[in-house]
Amino acid sequence: MSSLFAAIYAMFVAAPGGVHNALYLALNGNLFNTGAPLNTALPLATMSLVNNQTDLFMEKILMQFSIFSNTPGDTEILNAYAALIALYDNCSLANVGNPSNLGMERRHSLLMKEDTVWHYVVEYEIWVERM
Repeated sequence: MSSLFAAIYAMFVAAPGGVHNALYLALNGNLFNTGAPLNTALPLATMSLVNNQTDLFMEKILMQFSIFSNTPGDTEILNAYAALIALYDNCSLANVGNPSNLGMERRHSLLMKEDTVWHYVVEYEIWVERM
């Protein structure tokens, strides 16, 4: 499972030509595995394993991203969401699976506001070959 988290994070920090992608810029580089360090400035996102099902040939993984923002309006969180789906929708993750992963498909999204903090939950289903 660590190779999956590493591949997702590698796409996040990739800087082809010295330029980071829109998600990295929207989150100021703040993507964390499961939880963010205490007092990390917003915006930030976390990625968490929700479910993992396996059979003889394939592994099906449910991964949840949570994006947080504390700006009064929704522009910042909507921009981060747009950048997240642009980066990960239907992507192929390098070095995941044997011989490869079969895709990453967005399954569910929910935007909510909790007191003064915006929270966008985005779930992806990831298929990994096990042969």
